Amino acid sequence: MRDSIIHIFPEAIRAAKNGHLRLFFALFGQLSRTRLTPRDPEICRFPSIESFAQSYAKLATFLGRPNLGPPEGEIDFLQRILSSQPTRPGSLGPEDYFFLTAFTGIVSPRHVIEVGTLTGFSAAIIAAAMARRIPSPETARVDSIDINAQCVTEPSQPTGFEIRELIPHLASMVRNQF
Repeated sequence: MRDSIIHIFPEAIRAAKNGHLRLFFALFGQLSRTRLTPRDPEICRFPSIESFAQSYAKLATFLGRPNLGPPEGEIDFLQRILSSQPTRPGSLGPEDYFFLTAFTGIVSPRHVIEVGTLTGFSAAIIAAAMARRIPSPETARVDSIDINAQCVTEPSQPTGFEIRELIPHLASMVRNQF
């Protein structure tokens, strides 16, 4: 799985809201070794930071990676984001970025293509999750593609401005392409 390319569609994630399982099946069904059926929506639900490790373990087991838990520093990173992240129009909510962090960490791709950058929040979340799981994060990359050079929701900012704010030490992992 490490060499697989995962395509993340933040607009689809935002639109899915509580439909993570439907989104999961639509985008990533081929990753599981077991037959996927939408019988247990709790598999993709990450309701709180307190239940993150337990939700992570359920998703990891579902994806064929039992006994895999959050890597060191992941919950601390998410708590920092949770306590400091202002709510911006169009950005992911905590349940969404908890799921995105866990999914990225479990699958451990070396290359992710994100379509639709906006503020760059989800690209930063993905890059941080990759860096905690991949032994050599310098070999990992997130290509975030957008048609706008300026952020649509904050026109005074360039598209992807949150990448350098949230993960300055990992910003080189993310390439914005317009």
